[in-house]
Amino acid sequence: MDHPAYPGLELDEDMRATRRAWRVQRIGWVLLALFLLAGLLGLLGGNGPLQQASVASADGRVLVTYPRFDRYVAPSQLEVRIEPAALPGGSVELALSRRWVDVFELYGISPTPDRERADGADIVYRFSTTPGQPLEIGFFGRPHHVGPLPGSLAVAGGERLSFSTFVLP
Repeated sequence: MDHPAYPGLELDEDMRATRRAWRVQRIGWVLLALFLLAGLLGLLGGNGPLQQASVASADGRVLVTYPRFDRYVAPSQLEVRIEPAALPGGSVELALSRRWVDVFELYGISPTPDRERADGADIVYRFSTTPGQPLEIGFFGRPHHVGPLPGSLAVAGGERLSFSTFVLP
């Protein structure tokens, strides 16, 4: 059977199938570009401008910085900064939700707390303070859970701050 555009050639050309293949290819390229962009922005558990999130107390004296996205068993960090105005003399207690501590599997806290105790649904850490100096605490661990990982903390009778990380496989 001769093709009208190519006399003498026997070609079976299905333009609908070809266009459909081109459309699927374009969709694939767009999805690949979106996936790459998400990775560069830090939305897949890596470093990027959208990776870090923070929550602060109403008075601004306590700031919690945490990753929006983490990877399963990859090292991660939660940072807490307590301004001097929120620190009573000598020491301060920080209550961190026990469920978060258990699933996050802490392997280090800096500075090292003076004392640690369980109190209901929280683990309470006591830290020494220096008058007039902010206290910056780093909680280091690896999430051992896939999906949303909610947590909360409160500084010695202050307001409870909630945060959540999504852990990717």
